[in-house]
Parts: sequence; structure tokens; C-alpha cells
Amino acid sequence: MSASTYCQRFKDVTGMTPLQFQKEVRLQEARRLLLEGELHAATAGYRVGYNDPSNFNRGYKRPFGEPLIQDVEQLRKASTGAVPSEYRPDPRLLTSTLRRARSS
Repeated sequence: MSASTYCQRFKDVTGMTPLQFQKEVRLQEARRLLLEGELHAATAGYRVGYNDPSNFNRGYKRPFGEPLIQDVEQLRKASTGAVPSEYRPDPRLLTSTLRRARSS
């Protein structure tokens, strides 16, 4: 399968390009790390693949609509200490998405 066909099928299945999907998964994982632990934002960003903290903060604000610290504080106040399941990335998501794209 060519790269362009793969990208088109991936987008048809997920509604995102592979790079957008990867970024989304990284940001969701960083959000989960921040909610579960006492990590600094830069540390969470580094753990999910961002080498520049300012780039991580900018990238975080785009999909979630709020700066990182404000978003995490609001989510912590709203939860009872447990991380809601919608903020836990499903590791099977990528695998099942790729299987559907291959079978198309």
C-alpha cells in the first residue's frame, strides 16, 4: 500500500491524519499523566515525546481550549481523585484503527 493510500484510508477511518492522531494520543497521555501524578508539565511533555516545553504548552491548548495548568486544575476539581476513563488513552485504539484501514 502506498503512503498516500495509507494516509487517506487512515483519515477515512479516524477522521484525522496519522500525524494528527499521534499528536492527539500524545496529548491525551500527557493529560492522564498530569492528572494521576505530581509531574511538572515539562516532565509530562517530555515523557510523551515533546522536547520543548513551550511547544508542548502551545500544542496542548489547541485541542483542549485552555492552557495546560488551568485545564488540569479544573479536571482535578471536577473529579474525585480518579482519572475519568475518557482521559485514559486506549492502547488498542491504534491497533484496531490500523486493522480497519488495512481491510478497507
